[in-house]
Formats: sequence, structure tokens, C-alpha cells
Amino acid sequence: MIKQLVLNVRPVEPTPVLAHGTRQLPPVEATDAARWKPAIEGGRTGWRHSGPFELTFKRPAGMTTIVFAWKNSGEFAAGSRATPELLASSEGQVPQTIESSATTVENGVSILNARLPANAVSVTLRWNGAGTTWLGQISGRADGPLLRFGENTIAPSLSEEDEHHAFVYNPNGDVPVPFRILYPREPGVEGVVVTYGLREDAYTTSPAGDPGDVMILVSFVHDDGRVETVFTRRLDPANLPEDRGTKVARINLPMQGPGQIEIRYIRQNKTPANNHAYLLPPRAMGPGPDLVISPDRIILPQESQAFGGARVNLHDPDGWLAHAPSRVVYDCPEDLRAITIGFHLPKRAYDDGKGNRRSDGIGALVEYVDSAGVTTTLYRRIIDPFSEPADRGVIHARVELPSRAGKLVIRLTPGPYTDNAFDWSYLTEIIGEVSPPPGSK
Repeated sequence: MIKQLVLNVRPVEPTPVLAHGTRQLPPVEATDAARWKPAIEGGRTGWRHSGPFELTFKRPAGMTTIVFAWKNSGEFAAGSRATPELLASSEGQVPQTIESSATTVENGVSILNARLPANAVSVTLRWNGAGTTWLGQISGRADGPLLRFGENTIAPSLSEEDEHHAFVYNPNGDVPVPFRILYPREPGVEGVVVTYGLREDAYTTSPAGDPGDVMILVSFVHDDGRVETVFTRRLDPANLPEDRGTKVARINLPMQGPGQIEIRYIRQNKTPANNHAYLLPPRAMGPGPDLVISPDRIILPQESQAFGGARVNLHDPDGWLAHAPSRVVYDCPEDLRAITIGFHLPKRAYDDGKGNRRSDGIGALVEYVDSAGVTTTLYRRIIDPFSEPADRGVIHARVELPSRAGKLVIRLTPGPYTDNAFDWSYLTEIIGEVSPPPGSK
């Protein structure tokens, strides 16, 4: 079966709330619950409402932007707004209208976002139109490094320092200790790549005898409040040379469910004030290997499937475990002219350690699917490392593509006897080559 994540369908409150980090904040004044009906629109949860409404929320510390989904019925007076009016209130001041930008996603649903004035203490959504409207989840976002998601980005929902003080991110990535940042998990996010470390002066200028170490933790905060820690590492560069310099962690997330990705730095022992940590913009991983064209252009897989419904997931240092039969599907842009990929069947899969055969091998295929759904096989190879020494280790293949937009499918199949026992096959990261832009030399 194709592995899918149901991420937008989350428990819905009876009336709208403001989601900020892991908190659900109700409006300042209670609203008539009978007028709001939980409803799903375009795979997103929210509420239907008939007629005008006004919702005011206190602005939590660290919130800089408000984001929500919206769909109207089209029943509003000519010349009036097609979206709710947003107002920001400051202490002792008359509420001021703030401008929002809108992006239409699907089925008439728009995503609106607006940045709040620095001195705003509350924000109001006001709708004076008629008819039945749909309001999606309302989220408060924060400043901080954006989470790269393919060619898109995900803004943090919360970033804060000690004692819940709002955090202002700087371009070089320096963050205080303790520090906490949360990102909403969007559909298709299967993992995260975190780049982190401690500045050299954090340990070269530490007082004698002071360890000056910190802990970095990555957790997944489920919508029901459960916290699942998926990565921890203690950094003690004053005493451990291997803890010095920039570190990169590639981390799998739980297979299913909506929630938040949390990255934290916490103090260990007596961390001195000059213990400067840093966190570079993290990057999301999809359900399979990245297709890397350049550091700024990475195509994530759209979907994947593996034997028994298991996920295609990262197993460093071997690569991505894709127990045959398995497949990973990518968008194939017109300018993608070739890829290089590696296939691997490790020794423990084909040899029981006593010289006896386990797996009978695997088939590796690269396919192109055009806009009409016609499939063309571009590469095929049987990999049988037990019988063929040349098949041992990673088998790299460079495959030329037709330079037409379509789908790229990487498949691993059982060996010649269709027996997938011990077919613990792996895929490596994929390197893409693109055609030069028209007119370039």
C-alpha cells in the first residue's frame, strides 16, 4: 500500500481557537458554540459559520504572524471584503486594520497570513459578510529559522528563550541556552535534518574546571500532548574533541499523526553565560531519499511504499531502507536530464554469516511515467551479491531522462524467484543533473 500521512485532520475544538506552539488558546470572549460547526474543507479541519462573527485573541509572547485558512460562500456585498478583516490592538490605542496576504491552495480555500505590529497585545478576526463561511485552523507563528521543505519553507510556530521570553533570530544562527523552537508538521514531512553546534569561544574561554556542556534534543509533540524524543546528544567540547565543530543529524519522525517538531537546547551542569550554541535552518525530509540538484534545489519524494506497509526510512550509514518490493515516486521536472542513484543489498541480507545464502537478490529499476500515464523503463539490473562479487557494496547507476515533465519512479523488486525473504535493500541519496537554461553558454 502507498504510505500516506493523515496530518491535517486533527481533533477540533467546538469553536475556533488560536494554536500557538502546543497550546490552544480560546477567544477573549466566549462565542456562541451553536453557530460553529466543525467541518473539513480540502483535507483541512476547521469550522463552518453562518453570518457575521468577531473573534479576539490575546497575543502570546513570541507570536509575530497569524495564519489561517478561509473559504467564503461568495455572498457578500459588492465592494466589500472577501476575507475577514484583521485588527491589531495595542494598549490605550484604537484597533488598527492590518493587511494580510492570501494564497489560494485548492477548492477555493485560501491561506491568509499577516504580520502583527510589535506593540500589539491582541488580534481580532472580523467578518461582516452573509452566507455560510469556513474558517480553518488559526495559528500563531514566530520568528526563527525557517524549516526548508523541498522548494518551500515552514515557519516556526514558537521560538523562545529562558522563562518563555520571545526570541529574535540572527542570520548566523546563534541561539541562547536554553532555547526552544517548534515547527508544525506538514503533510509529507517524514524527518528532519538538524545542523547544530557550539561556538569555539563557548569552551576555549570557559573557567577552569567548568564543563560548559549542553544537550540538544529533538522531539515530536503529538496533538494529544504526548512527547516522543527522537534524538538527543550531549555536547562537551571542552573535554571531548569529537564534540567540536558543526554537527549534522538526520532524524526520522514517528510514522503518522499531526503535531509539532520540537528542537531544544538545555543546560547541562553549570553552563557558563558565554556558552554560545547555534542552530542553522533545519531541513525536512520526505518519504524517501532526497533528489539533490543543488544545495538550494532539492526534490522530495511525493510518496513511497515498502514491503508489508513499512515506511521507506533512513538507516544511516547504509542509506534508506526499502525492503523489496518497494518504490519511491518523485516529480520529474522538464529540465532534469539525468540522475545518479545507488542500490545496496548488505552482507547480512545475502549471507547468514556461515557462508549460506539468504536473499536470492533484488531487481533495481528506474522508470519514467509521462503525463498520459505511459511507463518507460530506463534502467533495470538484477543485483545478486551472493553469487556475483561485482554486485557487493553500493551499485551506482547514472540514468538519463527524457527531458519531459512527468514522474520518476525508483523500484526495488524481489529476485528472479520472486522470493523477498531477507531482501533488506537500500537506496542512497539521488543526485540530479539539469539542462542549462535556454540561451546560456
